[in-house]
Parts: sequence; structure tokens; C-alpha cells
Amino acid sequence: MMEKNDLFEFLKDEQKSHQEASEKYRRDANNIFFELPKHLILTATVFIALSSSVLALQNVKTTLACFEKYILVSSIALIVFSIFIGLLQYVKDYNFFKERVMFSVEINRKIKKKGFNLISEYDKEIDERKKKLKIESAKWPLITQSILLLFGVLGFLFFIYMVLF
Repeated sequence: MMEKNDLFEFLKDEQKSHQEASEKYRRDANNIFFELPKHLILTATVFIALSSSVLALQNVKTTLACFEKYILVSSIALIVFSIFIGLLQYVKDYNFFKERVMFSVEINRKIKKKGFNLISEYDKEIDERKKKLKIESAKWPLITQSILLLFGVLGFLFFIYMVLF
């Protein structure tokens, strides 16, 4: 059986471990999960600028057929909507990592209050809380953003093809 000093040292080490884990998750959120939506938003912004400049030309407005205008406006709408979905991905990622940080913060608070008398109590608490954590951030906004951007860009390229040929 472990003595009180050993338990204190163990819990102190565990507290440090959770603090390091929360810092790692924060870094991961900044470095990995935020990169792709950022690049997709940048790409969408470039295509909005291109398609808007085409739409702003006076001779294009008067010479375009109704179907061509529809394709162009639809492309712009899909691209703009992809940006909003990309921003939603940021919110989903933030909430995912906030939940993980709060997991570590709550365990640290309980360790500081000496809320565990046995290592088995600590292990049981950790296991129960880990079961409630999501394994990964929501992927549907990123997938939706990618699909919308893809169709928007394809629509814009189809529009350019129709106008030029």
C-alpha cells in the first residue's frame, strides 16, 4: 500500500502531466486543426475576388445569357457559404479543445484540494471523465466547406469556359 507521501508525489506528477497535456492540445489546435480551414477560406476569398471582378465588368453584364449569370452567381454563393462553414469549423475546434483543457483543469483542481485518497480513486475518476470526452473534433464542417468550395470553383471554371468558348 502506498504511503501519504508517495500518493502526494504521484498526484503532483499527474497534475503536471495534465497541465502538459492541456498545453499540447492547445498547440495542436493552433497548428494542425486550424490550418486547412484557413487555407480553404483564403482560396475562397481569391475566387470571390475573381468572380466578383468578372461580374463587375459592364460588357459582361450585358452580354451574358441568363444561364451564364445563374452559374456565376451560384458559384459565388457556394464559395461565400463555404467561408461561413469554415468559420463554423473554427468554433467546433475551439469547443473541442476547450473541453479537453477543462478536463485537465478540473482534475488539477481536485488534486490541489486533495480530493483523492487512493490512486484507485484517481484512476476511476480519470477513466470516467475520459469516456465522456470526444475523440476528435467535428469533421462535417470541414468536409462541407471543402465540397462547397469545390463546387463553387468548378462552377466558376465552367462559367469561364462558357464565356470564352
